[in-house]
Amino acid sequence: MNQQERRKHRRLDLKLDVYCRKVGSASENLLTAEAVNISTSGVLLETEHFEDNDHGQLFNLELDIDSEDVSLDFSRRFSSFARVVRISDLPDSSRDTKRKKQIALEFCTAPKLEL
Repeated sequence: MNQQERRKHRRLDLKLDVYCRKVGSASENLLTAEAVNISTSGVLLETEHFEDNDHGQLFNLELDIDSEDVSLDFSRRFSSFARVVRISDLPDSSRDTKRKKQIALEFCTAPKLEL
């Protein structure tokens, strides 16, 4: 059975900047990532900032949607809490010491639009 057939929710391919903060962390640092696709139940990210031990961890996510429409003079941001359900290495296509990973996160709260 194909993975696409097992999915409950349709996915939308997109490229958005995502800022992540580990819930309960004393650090104020934001991890940055790029969204690959999103559905009503979760988001798939690519980044080199997550670690394998982040599996199961809860994150506060902020997805920036910059308006390319000149009639809109604001950007929009979605925010949500999400749990890491899968971390996998991407093939190393560069000579960087840090390897990019794909991070699958499941939304714990419905994403909310902030204007």
